[in-house]
This record gives sequence, structure tokens and C-alpha cells, in this order.
Amino acid sequence: MSNQPAATPPAQDPAEKTNALRTRWETLHQRSLLPNSLAVLERLDKNVAGLETDIAALRARGYRYSRGWEERARAIKRQWPAQRLAARRLFDEESKTLQKKAQDIGNLLTQAARSPAIMVKVEQHLDTLEPLVASAEARIKQAVGVTEDGIGALEKEVQQAVFLLDHLDSAQFKLYPDEEGVAACRAQWLKGREEPEGILFLTNQRLLFEQREEKAAKKVLFITTQKEMVQEMLWQAPVGAVATLSAEDKGGFLGFGVKETLTLEFADNARDIDHTITLRFKDNADNEGWQSLIRRVQSGQIESERHLAAGQAPAAHPAPLPTACPACGAKLPAIFKGMRQIECEFCHTMVSLPA
Repeated sequence: MSNQPAATPPAQDPAEKTNALRTRWETLHQRSLLPNSLAVLERLDKNVAGLETDIAALRARGYRYSRGWEERARAIKRQWPAQRLAARRLFDEESKTLQKKAQDIGNLLTQAARSPAIMVKVEQHLDTLEPLVASAEARIKQAVGVTEDGIGALEKEVQQAVFLLDHLDSAQFKLYPDEEGVAACRAQWLKGREEPEGILFLTNQRLLFEQREEKAAKKVLFITTQKEMVQEMLWQAPVGAVATLSAEDKGGFLGFGVKETLTLEFADNARDIDHTITLRFKDNADNEGWQSLIRRVQSGQIESERHLAAGQAPAAHPAPLPTACPACGAKLPAIFKGMRQIECEFCHTMVSLPA
């Protein structure tokens, strides 16, 4: 083994060192203007102004739930001017301080071109300025955090309703005249070898699963050369026919790759539906949130979340359900929420049910 000392790396050329520091300074000087923070304020201005319009557009399209949206939007709009004023003052103070520090470093950098020994001091000042810029950005973001969080939560709910209405508009099925959409999400039906992907719909009366996915239409030597969109309603059931709901997170490691599933078990006398259906939720849809939502529809609690337009009266109580067949007088089977008709087990008369 050689005992010779390791070779010392060649010193960086002073001109190259100066150019590297100047490039770094130019980047930090631009950041000291806090353009990202200014963009946040401008984005929030736009979002606050558009919230009520976006909600009104959804109401015009027929979305009737989430009755608190309008008040939440008004509350955000009321509190935003004061928050924005405080954040703008903070922005001006922080930007002025940072630009002064950046300009001082720029002056040192000019001197360093004539006196290379100053480059060490320039590098130290740049090392100090970088975290100061990050801290200023964080303080401004925190100053508008309440509004930003409120807008983010409300916009997420609004976009979920947009997703529902867009997919109802393009669905193969039609809602009943007195039926209204509550929610929709992407999901996969786990049913053995075939696991179709599509859209799970929840209305105030039914659960429906419509397959929507691209399938190979033509293959050459096992290679797909042509695809087609398959769209077909695979099952539907009255929401009241769901006897039990079980949410489960499967697989994953340290929170990554988790498969969120929801298993629906239907009542024994539910017709034209598998007894057990398991769905895997896609695109970050929340299985526990859906479990709670289905239960709120089943119990009727969802109706307390219905938005009432100005001057609109609450919905009348539903008519009582029949208990006996009008044709033969026999007792009718159990009736689930969302059923439109039921068959008498004795005379096979189809009895219409009130909505």
C-alpha cells in the first residue's frame, strides 16, 4: 500500500469561482423579490372572487346538497381583505429587507472581481441569505394560511360535485324525475378474474356502478393495436338494500400503495344484485368517507344537508309506504329506501312505491 498523501484537488480558477457566485447571487436576488409569495396573494384574490360564482354554477346545474357552501364562501370573502392587507404589509417589509441584503452582496461581488479574497465573504453572505428568503416565504404563507386552507377544502368539495355532474351528464342511465346525485368517484369492482373499472354513483335513492374503461379492440401478435371505450352499467341497487358496509385498507408500506376498499353486503331479499360486492377506490377517494356518506343517505340525514334556495320551502314528508298488496291484501316483503316498485310474493302484482 502506498503511503503517499492523497493528491490535493486543483484550486478553482478565480474567474470561474466569481461566475459561479454571480449565478448563485442572481438566483437569490430574484428570489428576494418574493415572486412566489406575490403569486400566492394573486391566486387567492382570484379564488376568493370565484368561489361564489363556482357554487352558483353548480346549483344551476342541479346539485342540491352541501348546504353550508354559500355561507363558507361568504365567510372567506369577509375575512380575506384584512388578511390580505396584513400579508401585503409583511410582504413589503420582508421584500425590502431581503433586497437590501441582496444588493449589499452584489456590491461585494463587484469588489471580488478585483480582490479574490473577498469571495469567501460573498459565499458566507449567500449562505446566510438563502434561509432568510425561505423563512420570509414561510411567514407570508402562514399569514394567509386560514384563507388558503378554507379555500382549498371548499374547492375540493366543489370539484367533487363537478365530477359527479359531469359523469351523470355522460352516463348511460338516467336519474328518476325525483332522484338527485349525491356523489361519484372512480372505483374498481373486485370480482375475481374480471375487475372492471368505472364510476361509482350514489344518489339519494340508489347505488350504481357504470363500467368506463378502455379495452383492447384489436391485437396483433398479442400487442394491442386498437382500443375502444367500454361504457355499461353493471349493477344498481336501492341504497336501502345495503345491509352492512365494511371499509378496509389493504397492502401498502408506510402509507404508500394502500388499496382502499369498501365491501357492500346486500340484504338477503335484495333482487338482481350480488350478495357481496367489494370495490377498490381510485384517485384518492376515501372509503371511510363513502361509508359514512352511504349511511347518511340510508338514514335520511342527507336531506338535512340539502341546500334551499331563497324562499324555497323544505321538502314535504314522504308519503307512507304500503304494507299490503292492493290486489290481494297479502303482506308485502321488506321495502328498502330507493325502491321504485315491489312484487307481491303471493299474486305477483307489481306495486308502485312513493318516492
